[in-house]
Amino acid sequence: MNEFKLDSVDLQMFATKSGSNAEDLMLGAGTIYFERFDRQGQPTGILHHCGNVDAFNLTTEVTTVAKNSSMNRARELMAEVTTQVAARIAMTFTEYDPVNLSLGLYGEAGVETQEEKTVAGEIYTVSPDSVLRLPYYNVSDVILAPLSATPAEVGAAVMQTSLGTDGTLTTGGTYTGTESTDYYIRITAANTAPGAIAGCEFQWAKGSVAGTYSADIEADGSAQVLERGITVQFNVAAGQSFAVNEIYKFTVTAASGLYVKGRDYHVYEVEARAGIINIPPTSTIPENSKIVASYQVAKGKFPKIMGAIAGRIEGRLLFIGDPNKGPCYNGEFWKCSMKPNGDLSGLIGTEFGSYPIQATCISDRQNHPEEPFYKLVKVM
Repeated sequence: MNEFKLDSVDLQMFATKSGSNAEDLMLGAGTIYFERFDRQGQPTGILHHCGNVDAFNLTTEVTTVAKNSSMNRARELMAEVTTQVAARIAMTFTEYDPVNLSLGLYGEAGVETQEEKTVAGEIYTVSPDSVLRLPYYNVSDVILAPLSATPAEVGAAVMQTSLGTDGTLTTGGTYTGTESTDYYIRITAANTAPGAIAGCEFQWAKGSVAGTYSADIEADGSAQVLERGITVQFNVAAGQSFAVNEIYKFTVTAASGLYVKGRDYHVYEVEARAGIINIPPTSTIPENSKIVASYQVAKGKFPKIMGAIAGRIEGRLLFIGDPNKGPCYNGEFWKCSMKPNGDLSGLIGTEFGSYPIQATCISDRQNHPEEPFYKLVKVM
């Protein structure tokens, strides 16, 4: 590449010959690359494309000291001397890739590696209306169980749709299943006469009120077996009856059983990315209970930003112009000190986020004696 000294070419040959030239008006656009130096301040040769940058404003700050005459009231300016010149670049980044963010957060980028594994037997203390934090990302197949063995339990029936009747449904038996779940009883035929159970029929379903129901079963007033040791008994005293479409619900808990996903705990897709398991207020897990967690961990590599630890960020900036209108300049800024210059917005919001970054040009006279800070080259 040819190098030119300031006195080796007449720049007027590139200037407007006479009057104003609309072609020299600027409506700019362009691409930014950044080569971040290593911790020893040495180039790495790796240019990072900074993506969409909404603003790239170059400011030249000139600091002067002035001397005014004190010999008369006019105090005319006798001399003005420049004491400092600084070139700064204000940029607005809009893309949130980890390398960019490490600049916006004055930190360093890294990677967290997570191996695929099956975790079993981790012990935690939880309560209703709380969250359980597992120490991994993207967990799945979560199973929670009590730490101590518990006997099987058949819960009491609770009416879900009250139609003003007063018959009673009693649950019982010894549950022999291995899954804790909900059962639903639906009255399909009312007893023929108040005070007598004859004529009453019902169906049952497991897991959901909208599940698949059994065929009609005639209620006989005794403890009738549904399945797996569960019994239900329909009773009516004098003047009492059941009504069609009444629905009752009860919960069975397996011996030493698992807690029920969707009832005792929730694994939401978004929160599972952070290992968060929600324990709702209605969970049957007792307050301050020791539980055992088992789950699956997905293999992954996760980029991360270690914020506010950089101490110093230096590197080379490259600007490649592609203006909508006006002359096209490319800029090389040999050595820049980078720092955030405001808030990183958009992590929560209703508009696209952005974050400002300021670059201050540092002299690199040893490598660029004629242009120690930067150069702008008009290429079109």
